[in-house]
Amino acid sequence: MSVWAPWGIPRSEKELREALAQANATVQQLSAPVEQLTLQSQASLGFDAQHTFDCPSCGSHGTIAVPVSCTSCGHEAEWGFWPGQ
Repeated sequence: MSVWAPWGIPRSEKELREALAQANATVQQLSAPVEQLTLQSQASLGFDAQHTFDCPSCGSHGTIAVPVSCTSCGHEAEWGFWPGQ
């Protein structure tokens, strides 16, 4: 495809149609892997917890953290969502 601009703007309707067909093919190639990643993330522990967790003690919504440990040195910390974030 020949173009007049460095960022690839087609010069004719035919070139535009070819570019759109290529873009559509690329989207189609990416759709299945993206769908698989989406399903895998939704199956992970804690998926969407920030939007679904309500504390039974104080009633706070979405403020959740989990303990994490460095598997190299053993340092422990918390990872999560705090009020005001």
